[in-house]
Amino acid sequence: NAVSPLLGGVSTNNTKGVISTKKITPKMILKGDSTMIPESTKYNNNTERFMVREVNLRDNRMTDRGICRVLHDICKCAEVTDNMSLLDLSENHMRKSSADVLGQVLIKCCNLEKLVLEKAEISNIVMKAMQVGLTEGANTCLLHLNLSRNEILDAGCIIIADILANEDCQLRELDLSWNKIQDKGAVAIFTALMTNKQILKLDVSWNAIGTKTEKTFSVSTALSDMLLNNSSLIHLDLSQN
Repeated sequence: NAVSPLLGGVSTNNTKGVISTKKITPKMILKGDSTMIPESTKYNNNTERFMVREVNLRDNRMTDRGICRVLHDICKCAEVTDNMSLLDLSENHMRKSSADVLGQVLIKCCNLEKLVLEKAEISNIVMKAMQVGLTEGANTCLLHLNLSRNEILDAGCIIIADILANEDCQLRELDLSWNKIQDKGAVAIFTALMTNKQILKLDVSWNAIGTKTEKTFSVSTALSDMLLNNSSLIHLDLSQN
């Protein structure tokens, strides 16, 4: 094990290029005002590339400010060498500021295939802040997006639907389970998937789809049309709605 320049001293395994999931306190993340990327990590013909590929920061009680600091450093790493394929910020406290910076990460990290934001307090406001970055990421490399156990309402679903409807969208798996999605949001998602040819797995379980009786017909119609027109989807979870 060696000490990673990212996060100011979190233990890493250079062989696998993975940042340890061992608990790190916000104080450790925020320690010091200087850059966390030393001069020696800048790439040239005589230095080794920064090799971290997976960053797991799940359940570290990180605030908006702490998340911003880490994401800014990830952006700097991406300028040196772009290796990261997985980023997990689950069970932390995301707000608009960190969502704005995450949008920059999604634009700069062109090899990021999996983004996990489970139970990260994602609201419609946070979704709006990430919209440009998510669109860019989904159109280039992002294959797996986990937004489960958040506070996403119908307005947030419409943002996601716009991303799915883009013909350049590369997403294969989308997890929206355990949110607050109702009929309008579900119709938007199902309608977008009528033309999407990439998505393989969609999980919208444990929401509130079909709870408004007068709207149920439009939901079932959109679902039926999607199933008839979508030729790529192989897994659909609508349980517990």
